[in-house]
Order: sequence, then structure tokens, then C-alpha cells
Amino acid sequence: MAFRLKREGSMPKQLRRIVHSELRSAPEALDGGAPDDTGIYEARKSVKKTRAILRLLRKPLDADFSDENARLRIVARALASLRDADATLDTLRQLHGRYPLAVSPRVVRAVTRGLCVRKRRAEAKVKPIVRRAKDALLVSCRSLPEHIERTGHFRATRAGAVAGYREARTACRGLALDGESAAFHEWRKRIKDHWYHVRLFHQLPQGPQSRTDTLRRLEQWLGKDHDLATLRSIVLDGDDRYGDARTRTLLLGSIMRHQASLRRRAMALGARVFAASPKEFKASVTDWWRQR
Repeated sequence: MAFRLKREGSMPKQLRRIVHSELRSAPEALDGGAPDDTGIYEARKSVKKTRAILRLLRKPLDADFSDENARLRIVARALASLRDADATLDTLRQLHGRYPLAVSPRVVRAVTRGLCVRKRRAEAKVKPIVRRAKDALLVSCRSLPEHIERTGHFRATRAGAVAGYREARTACRGLALDGESAAFHEWRKRIKDHWYHVRLFHQLPQGPQSRTDTLRRLEQWLGKDHDLATLRSIVLDGDDRYGDARTRTLLLGSIMRHQASLRRRAMALGARVFAASPKEFKASVTDWWRQR
């Protein structure tokens, strides 16, 4: 089932069906014991969507939120560890395309050697990670949809969407181009939740079509910033495993340059996206649902 609310049907039942569908899709994407990159990517997407709905209903779920979110958080982190190995290689290639003089073929070859060793180590852990993830997802599939239907009424859902908007709006305040990567990553997580919340209403007649697209672009910029920060951390911690001092200096300088560009655009767009007050956003959510 698509990740969206439809014109027909109650909100609690629709949210239940969406969560149930995502929790069934995730283990299926991991079938085979050692899934490929696409399978891991699809499973991670389903977990993120499910956790976004969990956060949407955090207050009415109460203790059930803590239990279910803790289980899915462990799954998300485990699958992320498998994804990072490929993301860093992709990020290195993108840097080469953007700054070919600094991130030259020689730099790419030296850093790739270290990243490939790291990837092989991650691949050795795939099977046990996938097995534990599937077991946890099946447990959630048996319990979580019922909790969602019990709590997912419009008022609670709207309140959760407004809370998510407020959190994303607050997280972008005080950010600076040279700020800590952790702060930008936290903003990205709140943007991602808000984006998923908005996507639920996307296909309704008065739904937020343009906002959905804008949030997607903002999330992608912040995702690239996170991948750059991950690569930077790996190279800094790895010393000569990722080339000599000159190689690392050229790479780290290019990472900082690209991060500054991404952050500048993200902060400017974020200021526009979150210009409305939470009260104004609440009115928008009401219109999306009531005018279906």
C-alpha cells in the first residue's frame, strides 16, 4: 500500500494499513540471508516510514511508543551500519566529479583502498544483522498496527504533525555553516519525520504537493552533508589507511568546501519552509484532511 492517506476510510484504519504494509515489506526486502544494496535500502525506507508514524502518535501511544521505537531504532542502526560502507564510496566518487583537481584519480585510488577494506568487514556481518533485524520486524508487525489503529485519530495525528513541524523548525535555529555535523544530522532527522508526515496528506485534493517536493530536496541536501561528515570522520580516524597526509588534506578540504555549499542552500531553504508558525501549520493540516 502506498504511503499516503486516501479520501475514503477512517484515519485510524488507514494508518494501521500503512504501518502493517511497511512492516511486512521490510523483512521481505531482506529475504535471502545476504540481501543486496537495494534490499537494505528498501528495508531501511520502510523502517523510517514506520518510525515517522510512531513519532506522529508518540503522545497517545505513551509507553507503547517507547517499546516499539526502541525495537525499531535498533533495527535502523544495524541496517545503517551496512549502508554506510557503500555511501562513503559513492560520496568519494561524487567529490571526484565535483573537484577533480583536488580529489584526483590518485586521491580516489588511495582512499578507495581503505574504504574497500572497511566495506569487506561490514559485509562479513551482514547475515547476523539481517537475521536479528527480521526477527525484530516480525515482532513489531504483530503488535504495532493495533496500537496505531487505537490511537491514530485525526486530532492526535494533527497534534503529532504540528509537534513534528515545531521540532524541525526549532532544530534549524542557531545552525551555522561551520557548526557541528551532529546538529545538522539532528535537523535532518526532524526534517525526515516532518516530510513523511506531510507525505501522508500528499494525494488528498487539497494536499501539500509542493511542500512535499521542497522538503524532499531539503532532506537530500542534508543527507549528502551527513554522508560527507561520515567520510570525514572515517578518514580522520583512519590515518594512513586512507592515503598519505597530502591525500587526506586534499580530500578533507574538498569535503568542507562541499558541506559549506550544501549547508548554505539548506539553511536558506529551511528559513522559507519553516516561516509559518505552528498555529498556521495546524490550520493547513486541518484543511488537508477536512476538504478531502
